[in-house]
Amino acid sequence: MTWLIAPSAEACLEEIIADLRRRGRDVRAFEQDLRKAMTRILAFPKHGREVPEFQGSAFREFTVPPYRFFYSVDEATKKLWLVDVWHRNQVPKHPHMPAAAR
Repeated sequence: MTWLIAPSAEACLEEIIADLRRRGRDVRAFEQDLRKAMTRILAFPKHGREVPEFQGSAFREFTVPPYRFFYSVDEATKKLWLVDVWHRNQVPKHPHMPAAAR
């Protein structure tokens, strides 16, 4: 399995990192926690939980507090798509697969 990051998720990550820097937070710690979580999901793709707001969808999530990371597993191509990131206090919109994944 390999990770691919959708443009929507990449934009969210850039915003999060910029916000952490503005607030004087430890960006390296966040990045390390994110890498650890993504590595764990890479080893066990179904380890992430179903997104409660979208049960029955193909999307799963993992958290790096205070953020929720939405992803999808493509068993046929052995790819994990990180498709969106939301703060835990936000009500997420239904994630969408990028055109490249269809």
